[in-house]
Amino acid sequence: MWDPVTDAYVASSDSGAPPNGERFMLYALSQRTGLPSLPLTSIGYVDLIDSSAGAVGVTLVGTPATGPPATYARYCVARGTASVTSLVGFVTDGTTRLELRVRTDSTAPGTLSVQTAIAVAGRDVQLSEAVTVSPAGGDTARMTTDLRVTSGGETVRATGDVTVDTTTRIGSGRMTVSVNDGAFATLTLGGPDLVVAAEAGVTLTTADETTLRALFSTSFELFGTVRVLFTPVPLSRASPPVDERALVSPEES
Repeated sequence: MWDPVTDAYVASSDSGAPPNGERFMLYALSQRTGLPSLPLTSIGYVDLIDSSAGAVGVTLVGTPATGPPATYARYCVARGTASVTSLVGFVTDGTTRLELRVRTDSTAPGTLSVQTAIAVAGRDVQLSEAVTVSPAGGDTARMTTDLRVTSGGETVRATGDVTVDTTTRIGSGRMTVSVNDGAFATLTLGGPDLVVAAEAGVTLTTADETTLRALFSTSFELFGTVRVLFTPVPLSRASPPVDERALVSPEES
């Protein structure tokens, strides 16, 4: 439970926690401090369960004031051989359920590779992304991405190569987008704005440009979200290459 005196979680005598794990209560947050607001208002809990050697089960349950409890996430994070870590399970907002399979590996010092596969339950939508983050000298990191979204027989693919200053969070690079293997557009990061350019023979509408900008952001934000899901088990025995917060939606220079 949360102790407002020490601003930290402390052990309690409350019942309900799993016998082979721990339960962390979740509370409504204060917009001013970012900490649980007072008086404490419980909105759910997270159970961390010791499933087996090197594996942790995670269950997120919401407990609204009106209505029954609802499970919003259940997955298992497990260490494999060497520096491999995997995640299998689901997350949901109560309406849309995403089935997740993620594999991470650190093949070289300071380098992290993440492969994510997502299927939207009950819908013809699949998403996959391969990301590699590596040092680029000094306070900079290089992030290469390969994002694919398939639905209704069409596949949109976005491949990016961006360098980010992890101190200023300013990035530069480009992303190329294709539809069913046909060149569609290029997005360039590095000026006063993210520049969207149509490929030869393609005419972009305002809606197309909005979607492309969202696709660019999604590629980075998905990586950051996956990192959060792995919090119960660190991704690598080695130190992470960079602060991943600097790689979520890098800013233009």
